[in-house]
Formats: sequence, structure tokens, C-alpha cells
Amino acid sequence: MSTRDATTPETLRPVAVARTRAAPEREHGLRLGAVRLVNFITNYYVICHVPSYSIRHAWYRNVLGIQLGRRSGIHLGCYVWFFGPATLRRERLLTIGAVSYQS
Repeated sequence: MSTRDATTPETLRPVAVARTRAAPEREHGLRLGAVRLVNFITNYYVICHVPSYSIRHAWYRNVLGIQLGRRSGIHLGCYVWFFGPATLRRERLLTIGAVSYQS
């Protein structure tokens, strides 16, 4: 029989390793859920159908990171395809120039 207690660090180590492996999977799931929520809000019945030009453009600029030129427009019902708002912002994938219109 061992004189070590059942709560020694050696016996708790596998539990700690299991928790650290599960954390990235949970974080990935939360991030994916957040991206899907932003996609839903942007493209289905919320932002793309708001009749206010300034609210739509504030969302596209500030949340998605789309660079909109002066006097450019995105019409009602326009679907914006993206893998994540950070991707659009970081890689500057979508820029709409001045006096151009996307429909």
C-alpha cells in the first residue's frame, strides 16, 4: 500500500490535461457559434432588411469591417458572404469604392 494521498499532483495530472484539451474545442465551438450569429443577424431578416441606410452601413463598417467608399451603397437584401468578421477586417477582402453600388 502506498503512503501517498489520493489527491497528490500525480493523480490529478490526467484530469488537468483532459481539461486543457477540451478548452480549445469549446472555444472553437463558441467562436463558430458567434460567427453564425453574426451571419444570421447580417443576412437573414435583420440588418440586410433594415430600411435605414446609416444603420446598415454602420453595421457593415463596424462589425464586419467592410471598407465602404464615399457615397457607396449596399442595397436592401444584399447577402454578404464571409467566413468571419475578423477575416474581412484583417485581410481587407471586401472594399466597395466611392460611388459604387452592390446589389
